[in-house]
Amino acid sequence: MRDHLPLLTPRKAATTVDTTHYDQGTATERWERAQMLFDAKEYTAAAHSQR
Repeated sequence: MRDHLPLLTPRKAATTVDTTHYDQGTATERWERAQMLFDAKEYTAAAHSQR
C-alpha cells in the first residue's frame, strides 16, 4: 500500500487573451462602457425575475 500520492500540478493553458476592445478609448469612455454592461446585466436579471 502506498503511504502517499504524488502531487499533481495543473498545467497552465497557453492562451492569449485579446484585450484590444478594453484598451480602446479614454478612462472615462471605458467606465461608460462598463456601466452600460452592468446596467444590461441588471435589466436582464430584472426581466427574468418578472416571469
